[in-house]
Amino acid sequence: MKRATLIINPVAGKMQVKGAFFEIVSKLCEAGYDLKVKMTRGKGDAIEIAASQRPSECDVVLCAGGDGTLNEVICGIMRSGSEIPIGYIPCGSTNDFAQSMGISTSPVVACEQIIKGEAKPFDIGLFDKKRNFSYIASFGAFTETSYNTPQQMKNALGHFAYVLESIKSLGNIKPYTVTTVANGKVVSGEYIFGAVANSTSIAGILKLKADEVDMNDGKFEVILAKNPKTAQDLNELIGAVITANLTSPMLTYFKASSVEIRSDDRITWTLDGEQTEGGARIFVENLHNRIKLIR
Repeated sequence: MKRATLIINPVAGKMQVKGAFFEIVSKLCEAGYDLKVKMTRGKGDAIEIAASQRPSECDVVLCAGGDGTLNEVICGIMRSGSEIPIGYIPCGSTNDFAQSMGISTSPVVACEQIIKGEAKPFDIGLFDKKRNFSYIASFGAFTETSYNTPQQMKNALGHFAYVLESIKSLGNIKPYTVTTVANGKVVSGEYIFGAVANSTSIAGILKLKADEVDMNDGKFEVILAKNPKTAQDLNELIGAVITANLTSPMLTYFKASSVEIRSDDRITWTLDGEQTEGGARIFVENLHNRIKLIR
């Protein structure tokens, strides 16, 4: 019998978990799980719950919520120093991480995948030597989308809501003068968006091809969107983002196991969709195969 703690964020995304709760619990119990259920009540709760789990008492931590909830569970496991595997039941609005990992966005089907799956290692990120992230650290124009998109719009339209809001946000662009140091190379420019990611979905709008991203190669995909100076530049940028044209002159793209990002100004970042303050100099590191995910 597997001992499992199920951490649920009851208000994540479309709140699918509420309708699927009893079926999820039933399936887990029928599969032989000895289950404890913990509900989060606010930001940071999932970190504390996950960090309190001990291998002597818990074989697996299950997370039912959005990417932000998963981020907290990962941070909690990292804080505890344990290697307890994580099972993810996505219940958010866009579920970028789940789509990258081939996890169903149906909570019940995702639960079935956990029951049939096995724990496999995958890479996570360390931001500024302080905070972990599961799939993306980003700043700039498209990053604001997750905050500006109304929840009702997210619930009704899902991913398309992010696309609409992202295009609208381009009218209020604030460019940053940024220098990246990675792979022994220095790249500088004026950018409106930047991401250090381990995902096929960037900021809910830019979709990379599956063969472009290996989430276990010890490297990030680094993408920077240049500041458009003309209407032609803007059209090129919008087209590049929508079609994921990484060869576009409006995008800077490379892979790296670590990257230093310097800016003339302090930049506000988001980690897995959750806002955090960053300094004028940030170091982002790939922690190769540091977390076990059931899939």
